[in-house]
Amino acid sequence: MNRFVPLLAALVASFSFASSAHAQSSTLQLTSADQVIDHYEQAIGGHAAWDKLQTMTAKGNLELHGQLSIGGFEALQAAPSRIVVKLKNAGKVILATGCGNDVCWAYEPRGGLQRLSGDALAAALIDADFFSDLHLRKRYTNLKFVGTESQGASTSYVLEATPDSNTVVRLYFDAATGFKTREEKTTQDATGQHNATTIIEDYHLANGVAIPYTVRTSDPELTIHITQVEWNAPIDDSKFAIPSPESLQPPPKLVVAPQTTTAGSSAAASPAQNLRPDSGGVSGNTYHNDYFSFTYQFPADWSVASQATTQHLMDIGRTMVTKGNEEKKLVLEAASQHTYPLLTISRYPYGTPGKLNQIIQLVAEDISYAPGLQESKDYLTLMTHAVLSASANYEIMRDARPMNFGGRTFYAAQLMKPGPVPIYQWYVCNVENGMALTWIFTAPGAAAADAELQSLNSLAFGR
Repeated sequence: MNRFVPLLAALVASFSFASSAHAQSSTLQLTSADQVIDHYEQAIGGHAAWDKLQTMTAKGNLELHGQLSIGGFEALQAAPSRIVVKLKNAGKVILATGCGNDVCWAYEPRGGLQRLSGDALAAALIDADFFSDLHLRKRYTNLKFVGTESQGASTSYVLEATPDSNTVVRLYFDAATGFKTREEKTTQDATGQHNATTIIEDYHLANGVAIPYTVRTSDPELTIHITQVEWNAPIDDSKFAIPSPESLQPPPKLVVAPQTTTAGSSAAASPAQNLRPDSGGVSGNTYHNDYFSFTYQFPADWSVASQATTQHLMDIGRTMVTKGNEEKKLVLEAASQHTYPLLTISRYPYGTPGKLNQIIQLVAEDISYAPGLQESKDYLTLMTHAVLSASANYEIMRDARPMNFGGRTFYAAQLMKPGPVPIYQWYVCNVENGMALTWIFTAPGAAAADAELQSLNSLAFGR
C-alpha cells in the first residue's frame, strides 16, 4: 500500500495552519510548550471562533521552482474530519486524496485509486481533522520547549516533538504574534537522513480566524498559493465518499491541431483535424508529425525504439530524478499528464551488449495551462534545472543559446556527466502556441553529441 503523499499532507495541513486573528503587539516571555500552544490557540482565534465554523472550501495554484504554475488546487473540508483535496493540471486530476466517515483514500493516475490503511490511514485522519491546529497536544504528545531562535528581525519560540524513533519535528511560532511560521521535519531511514522544511506566511483573516495563503516547501521548490477561501458553505456529505476512478479522471478530449499553411504560419483547423500531438510515425529514416506538420530525418542505420523501450527509458529517468522523493514524483506526475513521447531512436538496438550507445529522443508537452511560460529559453531553463537538481554529477557545458532549425528559433544547451566515458547531452527546445517541442541528444563524447545535433538541419515544417 502506497503511503499518503507528503505534499498533499502539507496541502491539507495548510488549511489549518492558522495565524493570529488577534495578534499581540508585544513579545510575551514564554518558557514552556503549554504556554506557547496556549498563545498559538489564542492567536488563531481560539476554540469559540473555530466552533462557529463547520466547512471550508479553498482554491489556489501550485508554483514549481518559482516559475511554472499549475492552477488547479481544490479542497473541501468539513467538521469533524471530512476532507477532499485535488490537484489538477490542464483539467486532469494528477493527485487526489480524501477522508469521510473514517474511510480514507488516495489517487494518482499511475497507481489508481487506493483505500488507505495502517500508518497511511492514521496520517490521513490526522490531516483531515478540521480543528487540527487546536489539537497540537493530541497530535504531539511529547512536545517540549527547546528555547528561542532569531529569524531575521523576529524571534520564534521553538517546540520539538519525536512522533517516532526515526522522526524529529520542530515547530516555530512567532514570539510577538503567536503565528505558526515554520516546520522542520527530519527523518532517518535505510537511505539516510531526509530534511523537509515548510514555511507558512501571507495570512488572511475571516470569520474570526486566519489561515495562511502561501505555504512553501524546500524539496522540491514548491509554493502553494491559496487564492480563494469560503467558510460555512453547504457541502453535501456525498462529496467525501470514496469516489470511482472514472469520476476522478474523465476521458481525455482530443486536441484540435492547427492547420499549417506555410513554414511558421498556421490557420484555423477544420473539424476533421482532431489530432493528438503524438499523431505521426516513421517511414524509413524519416519521422513525420501530423499535428505539428513537420518531418525530421535521423541517421539511416539507427534503431527505432518500441513503446515498451521508450516507457522503460522514461521510468529510468523518473527514478533518477525522484530518488524515492514523493514530492518530486508529484512534479513529474504533473508533467506526465500532458507530455507526449514522440520518438526514441538509438545507434544500436537498446540493450546491445558491449556498445556505447547514442540516443535521440523527441518529446512534446502541452503547456497551455501555464500562460506565463511562452519563451523557449524559459522552458529550456526549467528543463535543465530539473536535470541539475536531480544529479550533482551533471555540469552545464554550453549555456542556453538560440539556434535556427526548419525556419524556427530553438534554444539549446549542453550538459555533461563526467566519468570514465563522459556523457554529453544537448537539450533543444521550441515553444509556440502553448506547445513545447524538445529534442534530447545523448552520446559518449562531445563530438558525437554535436553530430547528433546536426541531424536537426533536416527538420522541415509545413510538409
